[in-house]
Amino acid sequence: MSSSIKTVIHPHIRPRPAPVPSSVASIVAIHELLAFATETTTSSLPKSANRQSDGDKSNQKRDPYHVQQVRKFHSFISLRIIARTPKPYRVRRRLFQAVLLLYDTHNLQAERLQFYFNPIAEADDGFQENMTTGSRNMRLGERFATVHDRIDRAARRSGRRPDEIRLIAITKTHPATVIREALAIGARDFGENRVQEAEQKILEVGRTSACWHLVGHLQANKARRAVKLFDVIHSLDSVELAERLNRLCIEEKRDEVLVLIQVDLAQEVTKSGAEEGEIPQLVEKLNGLSHVRLMGLMTLPPFFEDAEKIRPFFRKLRALRDELARSGAFGDNPGDLSMGMTHDFEIAIEEGATMVRIGTALFGTRA
Repeated sequence: MSSSIKTVIHPHIRPRPAPVPSSVASIVAIHELLAFATETTTSSLPKSANRQSDGDKSNQKRDPYHVQQVRKFHSFISLRIIARTPKPYRVRRRLFQAVLLLYDTHNLQAERLQFYFNPIAEADDGFQENMTTGSRNMRLGERFATVHDRIDRAARRSGRRPDEIRLIAITKTHPATVIREALAIGARDFGENRVQEAEQKILEVGRTSACWHLVGHLQANKARRAVKLFDVIHSLDSVELAERLNRLCIEEKRDEVLVLIQVDLAQEVTKSGAEEGEIPQLVEKLNGLSHVRLMGLMTLPPFFEDAEKIRPFFRKLRALRDELARSGAFGDNPGDLSMGMTHDFEIAIEEGATMVRIGTALFGTRA
């Protein structure tokens, strides 16, 4: 009997005594590979892999498990799979997913898998496509994990629970494929700046597949489409726009739209928002509307290289929110604060943000 899968693995991995059916052999290879990566000890590594300079503190922290074992994994294992089974793609994909999981556990770049899977990639375009997507998803997952960790630490520093903060992934200028990848790793809130750009992406991804936030300025002539597309509008800035949204909800048979008032604290000509003195009148109007519900406040502070200089703006918005909450502006809720982006979201959390709008830290520089 000849096996339909050929493997070349490190001799430390105990070989099976006899050939087995291809699908079983694939699973065996997976388990042996995982076992090798998790059971190798420092003593079994080459002495050269143990050498470190005394000043290399970062490597000392990561050795031996993360650096030394993975280094040996790269140096000694050459896993080549050539499948000739009736359903090769299914077998190949299962093996790839297992090794991808191993790489994800060790925070490695999935592109390194290309070396091990070249024979498969050349024989199967579908596998190559799946491998590329998996690599991209891994990088995106790492960035989301990093941002969530920073949110957690900022919340705990200020004596808050991390689950009080809602991460809104800002996907403006990014295609629908990126949104789908983010959905696949658990993201649910997505923010867009422009109604026209967002419309096609929302329709492509699915109106009910996520919670959609409009975080950019809303022009009156785009209000109807915004009512159809978005769950939350962060940029309400006038009584007239509030009345228009209420009327359009009635016409479109929508129960309600959730809004935050954008407050212009910096008085910058390039940014929209209601002035602080206009807020009481706007809140009073909103509380009298049947289909528009006020959730909280939003602000876009000026940009400073030193993010600490932004703190007073966040603090001022929180004070304004607290004052409105005492008067019952948000009903039984304390009122949300939508503030903080990639550059300053940790400071925003320390000052009470309940929604942070993050794009670059998650998806990289915009196209």
